Amino acid sequence: MAITTFNIEHYKVSISHEINASWGGINIKAHGKVVCYGSEHRLFAYFLDSDTSSTKPMYIENDKEGVIFLPFNDMSTFIDILRNEKPVYGYLSSEEPEWNGIGTFRVPFGERES
Repeated sequence: MAITTFNIEHYKVSISHEINASWGGINIKAHGKVVCYGSEHRLFAYFLDSDTSSTKPMYIENDKEGVIFLPFNDMSTFIDILRNEKPVYGYLSSEEPEWNGIGTFRVPFGERES
């Protein structure tokens, strides 16, 4: 199982009337976007007004990029974690992309420390 944990070194925030993107052939219209950067990996978080259940998270290993789709109402909490917690890690999984996300612990969701 390909799970990657990376230290988020910096991030960029965008809020707009409409942010257009395409992931896995799916066109996305978001109102907010946060890109989390590690030394080699990136995690894109799109914040949507509409139902997020039709847009599934994914991780493209060759590009070292993952994406998650969250409700727009969660954007301030997401940014708050990045701004106020240290360290913050990004989690990317090609086999369990629903584990993609951020957190303050080194071990990703669904995994146990050995």
